[in-house]
Parts: sequence; structure tokens; C-alpha cells
Amino acid sequence: MLRFILFLPTMLLACTAPNSTVAGIATELPGEPIVNVPSFSKEVFPIIQQKCNLETCHGGPQKPHFDKYEAVEKKANRIIKRIQHPRRPMPPATSTVQLKKTEIELISRWIDLGAPEN
Repeated sequence: MLRFILFLPTMLLACTAPNSTVAGIATELPGEPIVNVPSFSKEVFPIIQQKCNLETCHGGPQKPHFDKYEAVEKKANRIIKRIQHPRRPMPPATSTVQLKKTEIELISRWIDLGAPEN
């Protein structure tokens, strides 16, 4: 009985310990604030589908292709440089579709957190 009484608090502590980063949900790491990891499939990829021309530019005959996670993840650092570029941003200034500041921030956060496939 004494073993059980000593074992129970240990199990309760283990069950309530902070989680590691889990994609798409808020998590807390020891000594760090809660982090909301953007979801590639639910947040990042829909922006790419809507704002990057996947039919004729980034999915068609021109490269780089952004039609799959692997392609986006491989070019993540270049993507962030281009969408934040002061003189030659993507999408181009002549495009009728532009990224909102919040979309750029979301993509940046996803990349900063390791561009997880989630």
C-alpha cells in the first residue's frame, strides 16, 4: 500500500508535465510561453493555394513548384525571403492577389518553428 501511495504522485506529475510541441495546438515547453504551431494542411497550404498561382507558375511549367508539402518545405527559406522582399515580393506587385500581413506572419511563424508537416 505504501508503494502505491508513493507511486501515485509520481504518475500524476508525469501526466501533467508540459507537452512537447504538437502541431496545430497550443503547447507549453518548460520555461517558455505557450506556442501555437501553424498547421501546414489547414493554414499554410490553403494560403499557398489561394495566393500562389499553382496552375501556371508554382505548379505548372515554371519552377519552383509549391503543389506539395515537400516542395514548400524544401524552399521554405526562399519563400520567406521572397514574400518579405521590399522591391520584388511574391506575389508580384502586378498580381491581383496579394498576401495579407497576417498571412506573411503565419507563414513566417510556421517556417521559424521548423516548417512541420502537420
